[in-house]
Amino acid sequence: MLVSLCLILMAVSAYALPYVGADKSGEPIRPVCGTQEYWDIRAAELNWYADKAGCPTEGVCDNPATRDGTANDAMTVKVVFHVIRDKNGGMPIGLTEADVYNQVDQLNADYAAYNIDFQMQGLRYHNDRALTSVSAYSSSGRWWNDIMAIKDKYNESPSTQMNIYISGMDNGVYGVLLGIATFPWDPNAVAARGGLWLNSQYVGAGQGTASHEMGHCLGLWHTHHGVSETSGCADMCYENAHSRTDANADFVGDFCKDTMPTPTNYYCSAPGGTDCNGSSWGATDTGNFMGYAPDSCYDHFSDEQASRMHCWSRDMLPGLIITQSCSDPVPSAPSSLTATASGSYGMNLSWNDNSNNEDGFTVTRNGSVVANLGANTTSYGDSGLNCETSYNYAVYAGNCGGDSGSATAVGTTGTCPAATAVHVGAIDMSVSGNKRKTASASILIVDAGGSPISGASVSGAWSGTTSGSASGTTGSDGRVSFTSSNTRNSSYCWTFTVSNVSGTGLTYNAGANVMTSNSAGNACAGRVVYNGTIDWAEQDGLSGGSTRIAFNLLRNADVTLDVYDVRGHLVRRLVDGSSMSGENSVTWNGSTDSGQRASAGTYLFRLNAGGEVVNGRVLLVK
Repeated sequence: MLVSLCLILMAVSAYALPYVGADKSGEPIRPVCGTQEYWDIRAAELNWYADKAGCPTEGVCDNPATRDGTANDAMTVKVVFHVIRDKNGGMPIGLTEADVYNQVDQLNADYAAYNIDFQMQGLRYHNDRALTSVSAYSSSGRWWNDIMAIKDKYNESPSTQMNIYISGMDNGVYGVLLGIATFPWDPNAVAARGGLWLNSQYVGAGQGTASHEMGHCLGLWHTHHGVSETSGCADMCYENAHSRTDANADFVGDFCKDTMPTPTNYYCSAPGGTDCNGSSWGATDTGNFMGYAPDSCYDHFSDEQASRMHCWSRDMLPGLIITQSCSDPVPSAPSSLTATASGSYGMNLSWNDNSNNEDGFTVTRNGSVVANLGANTTSYGDSGLNCETSYNYAVYAGNCGGDSGSATAVGTTGTCPAATAVHVGAIDMSVSGNKRKTASASILIVDAGGSPISGASVSGAWSGTTSGSASGTTGSDGRVSFTSSNTRNSSYCWTFTVSNVSGTGLTYNAGANVMTSNSAGNACAGRVVYNGTIDWAEQDGLSGGSTRIAFNLLRNADVTLDVYDVRGHLVRRLVDGSSMSGENSVTWNGSTDSGQRASAGTYLFRLNAGGEVVNGRVLLVK
């Protein structure tokens, strides 16, 4: 199995990884989690993989028949914190005592929906000059020795409470280590080297590192375990198909069929690229605590993950948990469920509450849980649905004694609204970097009136110096940006081509595109229009209701220069014929082809020079 590092992100950005420097090759140094690496080392020590056929499983809780039958009764995990200070009692970098208590609160908030809470048994301080900041994360492995030394020296009753160690860490050439956890099937789990270690800079309110690492301690793999932590497409453990439709999904990847397979992904949005079948990655679970999304994206575990944590805790960690028995009778089932359309994309549910002892209600849509609601709730609004589509709903009550029967209903959403036609309004290109160059493409999506469209899903591909697919969603300004892979070459040319635009209530009118592709670089094949360090074309607004458009040709070429309004309608052809190399310009007096006066404002131009198309904007002033 490929040794792979796991990344846990902080709440510094909803879109990008924290950057802490660069290695000798110029690649970013990023925070990493050592849990997978720790387990690969331990598995080799235990000869774990060699003793198992097929995808390695670790015990009874990898069997869905056993795991899914586990009751998710209230469970309390006993934890004790150890803070490694310097010899003078100074706290590790970035840590306060309040951060430790806030971290307990954050753990409880993140796990509350899964009937798991954490009870602090104590906060211990250890003044230790040698271990207050562990060695840099590097190929030397000194970080491993330091963390194991902390555990060996300061563990406290590991068979009856989970030890959580906090220290600082030096930056290393391979990354900044955030945490290491011990899986429950590891014999170390309830021994001196069990528990988890956290980097002091990533502890406190709003931090997801501890919740991610605790998921490992309670039996969870990464959601990308069957993709980025396998040896490749030929690996028998590779997870490729939609989990909910793959009969083998419980036995590959992260062993949970309700988590979509996904490659390592550092953003809140779905990753680009294709799977081993050449299909685009689907609706990957970017908000799952066991993925690599930023902290701001983390908000849930799946149902299968919750059952897996309860199962593993009861099976392998009985001394560390407190379970609560329940003598409450199962609540009475709700009745009279109705499902009424709320516009084109929503559904309003209502029901009768027939019990007085429920802890809450669960709502399912087409067999999948969509909401867990509090006691005495009798309504729910479901959103984000497809228009003119029927859905099967069920609602049931539950408490620690079990779940009631269900009330069911079928509802159909309203009529689909007329689709809004959208097209590409601009593709703005740029190249940046020193030794390593990358290209950026900013895509503007507009409606027929030229207004920017937010929430449009844009897909396309890079070609030229480097290649690869890309996808993303436009923001409030109607734009989405993509960045190419980098190159060290002194000559370079990238082209970005939009392949599709989609979204709820949108239809893509490619024929109206101001441009469908654009290029940037100093060595684009067959280039006619000079690029260099300035834009391909520039315009000056002139007084008197006119504007000047300038362009620079590398050689003589047949040229057409057209002006369009923001709706994509041709207004005026300014040039139609041969132009000489060098500086060229033309002044537009603001009239249309029919001789009428155009109103002041922004217009689009399209320059075709010897088959090379350049697009831009002009401003007509009064």
